[in-house]
Amino acid sequence: ALKENAPDTGSTGDRKPGWVPAAFILLVLLAITTWWVIRSPGGADTPAIQKLIVVLPFEDLSSEPLIPLADALTEEIGARLASANPERLAVIARTSAMTFKSRKSSIEEIRQQLSVDYALEGSVRRDGGMVRITAQLIDTGTGVRLWGASFDYTIRGWLELQQQAATDIIGPIGTALSINQLTTMRATLPDPSAYEQVLLGRHYFDQFSRDTLPLSIQHFTSALNSDPNYLEAHVGLARTLMAGAWYGAMPAATTYREAVRSANRALDLDPDNGDAIAILGWVEFVYRWNWVESERLMRKAVENQPNSPWAHWFLANYFSAMDRPDDAVAAINAALRLDPVSPHPLFARGYILSWAGQEAEAIRHLLAVQDRLGFPMIAFWLTEAYELAGDFDSAIGVAERLTLEDSSRLKLAYSAEGEDGYWKTIAARKEEVLTRRPNVFSYRYAVAMSKVGELDKAIDMLE
Repeated sequence: ALKENAPDTGSTGDRKPGWVPAAFILLVLLAITTWWVIRSPGGADTPAIQKLIVVLPFEDLSSEPLIPLADALTEEIGARLASANPERLAVIARTSAMTFKSRKSSIEEIRQQLSVDYALEGSVRRDGGMVRITAQLIDTGTGVRLWGASFDYTIRGWLELQQQAATDIIGPIGTALSINQLTTMRATLPDPSAYEQVLLGRHYFDQFSRDTLPLSIQHFTSALNSDPNYLEAHVGLARTLMAGAWYGAMPAATTYREAVRSANRALDLDPDNGDAIAILGWVEFVYRWNWVESERLMRKAVENQPNSPWAHWFLANYFSAMDRPDDAVAAINAALRLDPVSPHPLFARGYILSWAGQEAEAIRHLLAVQDRLGFPMIAFWLTEAYELAGDFDSAIGVAERLTLEDSSRLKLAYSAEGEDGYWKTIAARKEEVLTRRPNVFSYRYAVAMSKVGELDKAIDMLE
């Protein structure tokens, strides 16, 4: 274009376009700038690839086991690594890491199951009034020990010992991995009895059943009675209340309001806490139906706490409901990277794939999860995947395998009336349950009512 628009100053052989020197000067300036960036210490760093580490459960080798200390030290190190430098280092969540407790797994097996770059393992041994804590950092790709050390402590207070040991271990990890800012220290120590109650609350939450969620709430509440300013207790209570409402174990309206109170109390103590922000976003999503505010809060949660699998889990469910399947699959994959053997993201990936129209992939995934976790745990989502794929015979097969009392009724209805009979039977069964428990939310009832054309009843249930 420059040649065509240039004025004709003579023959072609005599023409010396003015843009050639300008382009040459720009290239020289670009080369100088590039050289300066490469040579400059401040500009030499390129974006680092985020590495993934697992803090394996510390083993207690004492004649009189100190298991609470070993578990607490594992959790302390994992939590502080996760918050120290998330741009450079991602940390496997506690729920997945603790599945390796008391297991004799090789580093190769751990690498294959968790896809981690590094593993930190250690032990605790008590001898009279002294405790020796040993730790070592291993490159899972090569099996090479990158760092290892032993630390001896005099027993005074368990929490002080735990925090000092975590600091002593985390510092050398940062040096070994060439990652700065891995020496964060908590400003305050919780009440010891409250800390024990929080550990119990997390233990029961991880079992995730109607029977254990109330126990989890009981222990988190007990922790707050001992220490009202205990951040982790407020977050744990809010998350457990949220789960109880979502899975129909508790009345939704009152339980969500209590979850909001707990999350806001956590934010009073730590305004940037990603898990608490994500819980508020979830309530805006499933309870208040405020889509714009929900997405804003969930994105902020992921930004503030990128190593939280729950923050990614919340956002994945939101994207799925908003019919943004690519975003939903990416978000749940991010949650699974951080918590690869936990039931919550494993289940979620199944139904998110189903709702994204990838039913075949969803069924393959859920069948693989079934082999790992057992059939009853996965039955609900596997049933839905078959239904969305139009394979009602396989969906009925799930009910038969569970030996549900009405599986024969479901089979007869489907044989006689097809899909319409199938959903009418599901709706009738759920109405029987709701008669006994009218305050419980039933996602399946809403789905069944919509399938048989009873949209008003479906919306009434949602409201």
